[in-house]
Amino acid sequence: MLFEEKHSKQNYNTTLHYQNMRTILHCQTSAEILLITRGIVHAVCQHQVYHLSAGKAIWVLPYEVHSYDTIEENDATVYIFSTDTIPDFFQFMDGKRLTQPVISFSKNELDALSEKNTDLFSKKSALYALASKAVQGGVTAIEKRTDFDPMCKMMLYIQSHYRENVTLHDLARHMGYSYNYASHLFRQYFSIGFCEMINMHRLDEAARLLKQSSFSITEIAGQTGFSTIRTFNTAFKKRFSITPSEYALSISSSSSI
Repeated sequence: MLFEEKHSKQNYNTTLHYQNMRTILHCQTSAEILLITRGIVHAVCQHQVYHLSAGKAIWVLPYEVHSYDTIEENDATVYIFSTDTIPDFFQFMDGKRLTQPVISFSKNELDALSEKNTDLFSKKSALYALASKAVQGGVTAIEKRTDFDPMCKMMLYIQSHYRENVTLHDLARHMGYSYNYASHLFRQYFSIGFCEMINMHRLDEAARLLKQSSFSITEIAGQTGFSTIRTFNTAFKKRFSITPSEYALSISSSSSI
């Protein structure tokens, strides 16, 4: 998935398409709507779990930590956009969260959010219609959500620094916490250790580069923060059950068919 550097611009919007949706935990300053057109997707947002079937969509507001996984083979569209696209909705949502972020969507709304549609007004109209459905499901008052919320701040730090040789001590200093408190809080939020989370981001980016770039495996290992090619190969095989070379070969084979 694209992360913070891609999603923090004003008047930003993009449409992405996925088969068999799967992402690691992440967050951004922009909003997104995931729309399922086939199959079933497992979504986690702010610790809440949702199963999305065809015809269902989920709102993810700025700074909400979320991930997706495949339950049943699926096709999905993700529309990512800056809050100034429909500013009065986000002003209304300030200090609130959606009680039920899962909604239904129509084909017209899906078509309006397509990259083929260049009419920003029709896109905004579709977003307002989807926002109305979400608000009708109820809103709940919360403390104002900012990038200084601990869970989001931890995630944004990882997304910015996972290519570096960072440790939980670095995160604790960044947060202004003791090491023990940062460690306790991290496991409370994410249920895994800091090193495992760092490696998840490194390997996710490595897999993307293997698919979309012409860099060598050694270059990709270095660019994603692994100190040695051996460490990279071991971690990659543990995560994906194949080596980076086998992964790259499988991509090359499938693209040549």
